[in-house]
Amino acid sequence: TSAIMMAYETAIKAGGGRVEFGPGRFYIPGNLEINEPGVSFTGLGDSIIGGGEFRIGPADYGEPQNGVDFSGDRVANLVFDRGDEYGEMSRCLVLRNVRGLDVSSNFFSAAGKGIAVEAADGNDKFHTTAMLRIAGNRFSRLTVGIFGDTVEWDRLSDWQIADNYFNYCSDTSVWISSTDDETVGGIDGLDFSANTIFSMGYTEASDPLFSKKRYNLRLGKTNWLRIVNNNFFEAGLSAVLLDIPQNFTFTANHIAWPGQRELADGLEIRGGKPIGVVSGNTFARWTRAAVGLYETEDNTQIEIGQNAWSWTPTP
Repeated sequence: TSAIMMAYETAIKAGGGRVEFGPGRFYIPGNLEINEPGVSFTGLGDSIIGGGEFRIGPADYGEPQNGVDFSGDRVANLVFDRGDEYGEMSRCLVLRNVRGLDVSSNFFSAAGKGIAVEAADGNDKFHTTAMLRIAGNRFSRLTVGIFGDTVEWDRLSDWQIADNYFNYCSDTSVWISSTDDETVGGIDGLDFSANTIFSMGYTEASDPLFSKKRYNLRLGKTNWLRIVNNNFFEAGLSAVLLDIPQNFTFTANHIAWPGQRELADGLEIRGGKPIGVVSGNTFARWTRAAVGLYETEDNTQIEIGQNAWSWTPTP
């Protein structure tokens, strides 16, 4: 921990730069605290980070909005392994009041959460964790791959989550919503495109974690939402749950076998007055509805058309 922090602090004093990790295992039991921008962290191949959390951004942010500008900084080509498969509390990469960071080409594994952005870590002001690019990563043997827990829907904004591969997240692959039923959490602006998501096995007999699996993608209250060209497979509940969406596009996605644990939908929309398009998707083997609308105040601004369907009645 101290050696990596010393390299980071040296780079900061030099006006910025890059901390490179060679092949091998790097143990950070004391957690890494990267509070100032200007330094990227990159692996040179088989560079494994474990033992503690990699925290980027300050926990305390004095301004009312916008976060700390980490534009131009990257976390790339690293393997995060906490040695805690499907854990509850362990986290790999924790982001706090960060704006503009690029997280790409990493492998997140064996932890509770791969990437965590939580109100408990200080992400509690308007648009303070924003303009993130999370692209080309792999997530495996986690409880949740990307986890955003917010107390208000506009704390997180303008993210791109693209071209990632999720394999075996025991609960939900991507969760950006409140975990408190009394608050409305979500994200203001999200491009979610070209991701592939597989959940756990088919039955309790084939996979003991089957009973815990829920969504491929769950989003709380959102605005300016684009979900395009993704593969959603084998969710325990609905493949995609949009809770109080405002303006959204849901096009060119493939959804197969949602609702394996309970009756559920390919695309589930709940609440609000959504304005959006659902078109050009393929839906297969759902157990409740391909597209389900529940407790919405007005459905007249949703256009549904030119989708392909494949369904066979089963018990």
